[in-house]
Amino acid sequence: MILAIDIGNIRTTIALFTGAGELSFQSELETDAKMTDDRCAIDLMGVFQLYRAELSGVKGAILSSVVPPITSAYVRTLRRLTGRSPLVVGPGLKTGLNIKAEVHDQLGSDIVASCVAAAALYPAPAIVINSRTAVAFSYLSERAFEGCSIMPGMDIALEALSRHGAQLPQISIAQVDTPLGRNTVDSMRAAVSALRAVPRSTTWSRISTNVDTLGKIVV
Repeated sequence: MILAIDIGNIRTTIALFTGAGELSFQSELETDAKMTDDRCAIDLMGVFQLYRAELSGVKGAILSSVVPPITSAYVRTLRRLTGRSPLVVGPGLKTGLNIKAEVHDQLGSDIVASCVAAAALYPAPAIVINSRTAVAFSYLSERAFEGCSIMPGMDIALEALSRHGAQLPQISIAQVDTPLGRNTVDSMRAAVSALRAVPRSTTWSRISTNVDTLGKIVV
């Protein structure tokens, strides 16, 4: 079994795969930038217990993190629970992807992981969209990362509305059926959904005018 962990700014995704690449389970936890080693171990053990999986069956692990303060805690915890050090996506890890970046360690490991997966599953060229706290539009040529555009994601947009609007509540992201809400919550969600659609189409258009060939769009 292979354990894959993606530590994002807001959520941490934990997935267990069989040796054949089939998904055994996927779980999401809230990211805590102050997480201790013991807290990390308790969370991982709890997830495995919830899905009736055995940590002893983990033969390898890989970790992608955009939250440096807790990356080392997960590395130590995985070594402690599985007896094996995980691979960490970042400079020095061979992915088979030619990264044409001026400073390699400034490129988020989540973007790298998404592009490696897209290159393995889809024909190039392609635009790869990684949508989490931020939304990244990456362009892949033949096995090469050519560059990306990064913009605020919906989580940031909603947080900014709530923080700077005295009468606007904190809400979760949800789909609405109309662009014109008739209450505050639906109105906020409608606007954020519209903001998500417009920048994406604009960014696709701008990328397509600056590359020789535009292939698939992978989200």
